Amino acid sequence: MKNLTLLFAVVLLFTTSGFSQGCLPEGINLLSQEDIDNFQTNFPGCTEIEGSVYIRGVDITNLSGLIVLESVGGNLDISYCDSLISLNGLNQITSIKGQLNIFETGISSLEGLEGLDSISGSFYIALNNNLISAEGLDNLKFVGQEMYILQNPLLENFEGLNSLATVGGYLRFGDNNNLKSIRGFSNLSSVYGSLWIEFNPVLTDVSGFASIDSIGEQLKFTTNASLQDFSGMNVSTVGVGVSIYGNSSLLRLEGLNNLRSVGQDMVISKNDALLDLNALDNLVNIQVIGIVDNDNLLSLEGLNNIDTGSLSALFILFNPLLSICDAESVCEFISDPSNSASVNNNAPGCNNLAEIEAACQVGVPELSDTPAVSIYPNPASDFISISGIGLNNKICVTFFNQLGLITGKTELTSERVDVSNLEKGLYIAEIKSNSWVTRQKFIIN
Repeated sequence: MKNLTLLFAVVLLFTTSGFSQGCLPEGINLLSQEDIDNFQTNFPGCTEIEGSVYIRGVDITNLSGLIVLESVGGNLDISYCDSLISLNGLNQITSIKGQLNIFETGISSLEGLEGLDSISGSFYIALNNNLISAEGLDNLKFVGQEMYILQNPLLENFEGLNSLATVGGYLRFGDNNNLKSIRGFSNLSSVYGSLWIEFNPVLTDVSGFASIDSIGEQLKFTTNASLQDFSGMNVSTVGVGVSIYGNSSLLRLEGLNNLRSVGQDMVISKNDALLDLNALDNLVNIQVIGIVDNDNLLSLEGLNNIDTGSLSALFILFNPLLSICDAESVCEFISDPSNSASVNNNAPGCNNLAEIEAACQVGVPELSDTPAVSIYPNPASDFISISGIGLNNKICVTFFNQLGLITGKTELTSERVDVSNLEKGLYIAEIKSNSWVTRQKFIIN
């Protein structure tokens, strides 16, 4: 009798003292609010579910009956719960060995996941029509595979996740119609897969990626209609490729200033407002560059420092205003006829390889005491102004076209110069005094 009493006491201790207990190795389906409410009664002492948990039910409004759970050994899938307004009840869960899906629910925030430290599988947040905040993930440190935030129509600001140190697969924000900013991620230095930001029509702020130094596979910015630049980013290496496509308000590539190496290719295409590539001035290693169909791009300045030994192909196509293509690395690359370069349907000066080669050959060394001279407006139509020259000495200007032919000469009597006789295209103005000479490029449109 004494032994039976002792055994009963031990069993009672294990089932009532809060001692963690593994259970349900085959997992469980919780398909109604009644299933949630009766969980502790039906499975007393069950705190560590060894299998997967599927929570699906149109009448499920809360998860408070699951407050005893500490870990899930498989997947935790919360789907098709339109009436579910809160994740409170999951507060004690610290780890999920499989993936976490929060799909088509009525929740407005991720509060209730404050205890979650790691997700060994994937993490999907998708089609949650009432989600307005990502608050609740402040302690999440590890996502072993991909993390997707997709089609959450009311989500405006994705902030937090400042403890997250690892994303083992893709990190993707897509089709979030009201997402304006992505902030946080201050402890995330690497994405081992790809970083995709696509189809977020009002997104203007990606400063949350400021700590990411390397991306293992691809960096993609696709069809984010309001994004003007990438300010706040500091990525220096991308393992495979960079794609910047269809961002209609993108003016500049600021935010990519630290990018030094791309393992394979970079394609910049159909960015209608893009003016220049200057932010790529630190890019050194890359195999293939494609600059295609950017309506307002004027110059390839920014591609000056690429190691042409790493470059295997160059495509400059269908950029209607692009006339300045004699970036140093471009000139060096096309000087070798065995290199693969395709150039056509750009503006005069960059409409074919011969025009670029001619522009590359035009140039004279500037003397050390050359003043800081600039030409504006650029592009111009009838007149240009040449600033920084001073008019104390005789100053002459000679105009060369993109083929290196002289198209006009004049002696300056003021900073304003009539260029109405010049045809549309790229020109080089050689500005010369008795002590210095400089050449400046400008466009007539």
